[in-house]
Amino acid sequence: MLPTLPVVLAYVRACGGDAARWEARWQQAVRECADSTPEEDGALVPYRGLARFEPGDSHLFFGREQLTATWST
Repeated sequence: MLPTLPVVLAYVRACGGDAARWEARWQQAVRECADSTPEEDGALVPYRGLARFEPGDSHLFFGREQLTATWST
């Protein structure tokens, strides 16, 4: 997930960078992200942003049983 363009440009200006150059780089990153969506390449995106997890998402959680068993012995 990319920061917004105004945030990027604020950092660039605060650091004395070239705002036009960084805006072009940000635009390129946006295009690259848009060209490769998870649905197209079949990749599972583990970060859901602000979306809540549902019971059907249980396959995303694993390893807790082994970890708690190790700590409780």
